[in-house]
Amino acid sequence: MRRLVRREPLEMEDWIDLIEARRATFVPFLGKISLRVLGDMKFFLGQTLNRECPRNMSSFEYPLNTQGFFCLCDMWKGDDGESGEDSLWGLTREGKWWYVVGRCRIINRVPRVKELYVEDVNTQLLLTKTQKHPSEIWRVLGSFIRSAVKQRRVLFEEVEPLEDLVIAEESAASCISLKQQ
Repeated sequence: MRRLVRREPLEMEDWIDLIEARRATFVPFLGKISLRVLGDMKFFLGQTLNRECPRNMSSFEYPLNTQGFFCLCDMWKGDDGESGEDSLWGLTREGKWWYVVGRCRIINRVPRVKELYVEDVNTQLLLTKTQKHPSEIWRVLGSFIRSAVKQRRVLFEEVEPLEDLVIAEESAASCISLKQQ
């Protein structure tokens, strides 16, 4: 917080420290909130990886059911109308930064993800690959945290009446039990 209370602009190193601090604070809670599955991410006009079953071109095995917070980079690259690539970045449930590139071919006018590259990266490399300003990564992480808290509040509000019902039923049942004895 002290880094944010200042007059001079934040340097790249400051932003990286802020992102890492936010990530470190966030990681212990990743096991307790709902996360998306990598394979459900929509690339190329809504094509999901689970539907396409792309070939793994990475240096390590990764399951498409890996859970995490994933965000599209909005960096579609394709010139010839026949192929292109799209990318996303994310933080896995285990707290690892991933940078993911999907290579696509246009088949019958529909883009299909044919190859997938998943790279385990550090914060500096993530910023380089996504071409995002660190403030954007930091802000998006904050938005995700606020969204997760909101989802939990909504869930709590939905199930809270059940507690009142259980208390009322148990109170009524205890009266019946006493009368029968």
